[in-house]
Formats: sequence, structure tokens, C-alpha cells
Amino acid sequence: MKTHMNCSTIAVKTLGLVLLPGLIFLSTCKKDKLIETINPAPTGNNNNNNPPVEDSVSTYQSLQEFFTQNDAPAQLFTINPALYNMVTGSKGGKIIIPANSLVDSLGNYPSGNVNIQYREIYSVKDMILSDKPTTSFGNILVSGGEFFLKITASGGALDIIPGQYLEIIIPTDTFISGMQVFGEMADTFGNLNWVQQDSITAFVTNDPWDDYAVYISDLNYNWINCDYFWYNPNPKTTVTLNFASNPSETLDMSAYLVFTDINSVYGLYPYLSTSAQAYNIPETTTPTAVAIGVGVTSKKLYFAKTSFAVTTNFTTTMTLTPVTTEELKAALDSL
Repeated sequence: MKTHMNCSTIAVKTLGLVLLPGLIFLSTCKKDKLIETINPAPTGNNNNNNPPVEDSVSTYQSLQEFFTQNDAPAQLFTINPALYNMVTGSKGGKIIIPANSLVDSLGNYPSGNVNIQYREIYSVKDMILSDKPTTSFGNILVSGGEFFLKITASGGALDIIPGQYLEIIIPTDTFISGMQVFGEMADTFGNLNWVQQDSITAFVTNDPWDDYAVYISDLNYNWINCDYFWYNPNPKTTVTLNFASNPSETLDMSAYLVFTDINSVYGLYPYLSTSAQAYNIPETTTPTAVAIGVGVTSKKLYFAKTSFAVTTNFTTTMTLTPVTTEELKAALDSL
């Protein structure tokens, strides 16, 4: 689910208005971008009429550019579809394609080699950097791994012949039974939502090495997630995050919750003009909130991280500050 939120009560969806000292979020129905506006403040040092000295931080033209440059890299393979094929990704995932199992939109076998584009995500760090949180209609999923798979020939997308399955091996140190297959689909706000697949057309089992073996019988979803629904018996509540930045400026941003001891990322939703919320969060859990932003004017990368114990209707404030990409990634390494 995309968690950057496009909040605007005016026609220009991605720009904020400075209405009061302090930040504001302009809200719309589409949770595309979270726009934070605070009265801008000068930065740098301009003593003795010298040129300003910029802080040592990273810059991006937009939040989307940050994700594009730091998400899970595309891995490219070329195969002969008339043969049995197994390709291995850089992080250990494997794609097993039976011979003569791929067809074009007309049901014809491709006449030559085909191209595979593959991305693999296993850690909460890479889920955040790729903007791929793990929720299904607001319910928290625990992920065994996410992957992108697109197979083409002569520029056209291929699918799996009826009755055949492709197998994707997801490496794991501990096999957990009960994993299911979820496909990427936009929710009513146009954001990433994981939809559980029919267990006949897509299912998960264990391979001989106790890794996850994901079987899929169609390629209708570019992104696939191997998950189970997180069960926690504690009472559920709402978590509200309020945001500020230092120095003050308008930020295009996203916010997430990462939970202790489970491989999961929750993308927050906009709330009122200055906040974002997460719903159905178990009380007494101790998540870490992460916020990433890009200055609309300065183009600087901003970041904040804080941990807390969830109590009923929990609220806290996060202040984002400029960072380098390396500093941000190092902070995510500790999650």
C-alpha cells in the first residue's frame, strides 16, 4: 500500500499553503502524498557575505525519486522458454519455469527467448525503501518475502499456460506454516493493498530445504507477497502521529510503523490537517515509527524515527531533520 499521502482541499494536489506558523497537511480523498507545510527558515551560514554553506544532506527532486533510486533493484534474465529454467536472484530467491509453460495474450508460445524482470524484498528496511508496506484492507500481514515478476517477449507480457504453475523459492531461516499468497491491488484510495489469492491458483508450501515455495498459475499481479495475518489478542486502538520539521519547510512525506519481532511494515493514513494514523494496532506492543520526507523547496531528504509502547488512543509527535541517504539507511538497519 502506498503510504505517501496526497492531501489537498484545492486543485493543486501536491502543494501546501502556509496558513499558520507550524505545519499543516492539505487533505484530499486520495492518500497519495502527505504534504507537510511549515513556515520556511533560512539554513546555512552567510557571514561576511560568503555564499551559504549547505548542510551535508542528500537531495531528491521528489519523494517518488527517493523511492525510485533506493528501492529493490530490478534483476534481468533471458531464457529459452522451450526448456526447463531456474534463475537465481542476488538475494537467494529462485524462479522455476517449466518448459513450454509461457504463452502470449493470444495463447501462442513465444518463438524466441523471453525476458524476466525480477525484484525481491525480504527485510523491513527494503519494504520501506521500496514503499511496499504489508497490510491487507488495514489488517497487518507478516511477510515471508515480496517479489516483483514480469515476463515479456518482443515487448509483450506473457502469462502461464492453463494447468501449469511457476514456482518461486523464497529463502528463509525459519519456515512458518500458514503462509498465503497475496497480490498487489490498489485500494479505493489508489494505494497499495495486498489481496489474498485463491488457494487453488496460488499457494505456499515448503521445499526440501524448508524454504517457502510459492506456486502461481497466472501473472496478473506484478507484485506478489508471501504472508500470514498477524494475530494478537490484545485490545486494538488507534495510533496518531503528529509531525514537525527542523528547519521548517514543506515536506512531501511517508510514514510507517515497524513492529518488534515480526517482519511487517504498516503504512499510515492521513488524519485531519497535521497528522497521520494507524488503526487496529494492538495495545502494549512497542512499534517503531519511521517518517521519510523530501523538502518541496530545498529538495533535502528528511527523516525521523521513534519507538513507543502503544496505549489506548496513543499520540506522539515526530520532528524530521535533514539527513544523508547513508544515515537514513543506517537508521533503518537497526529496525
